[in-house]
Amino acid sequence: MKDDPIVQEVRAARDRFAAEFGYDIDRMFAEIQRLQELRKAQGVKYVSFAGKKRAAAVAATATAKPRRPSRRRPVVSAYAEAPAPALTVGEKPGEYRTAPSRTPKRGNSRH
Repeated sequence: MKDDPIVQEVRAARDRFAAEFGYDIDRMFAEIQRLQELRKAQGVKYVSFAGKKRAAAVAATATAKPRRPSRRRPVVSAYAEAPAPALTVGEKPGEYRTAPSRTPKRGNSRH
């Protein structure tokens, strides 16, 4: 693809802006935010890309009464994942072994 002069101009402007702030992304972002706030104070309006339904939903939840917490007990599954075994230090440096499990084993306990 041939280099488009408009693309070259945009890349040059981007490079000048980045060089002005030492290519530090945090400083560049802070400058962009500062310029945006300055323009808002001057009366420039920015477009919101949130849809009308989404904006209405956000506004409705901001003014709605907080919900009462549920009185239902949390569901505990018998198939919940067991915690990972703890590691203990072995006799040799850098050696680890799993600690004995403290959770009861499932199934028939008679042997």
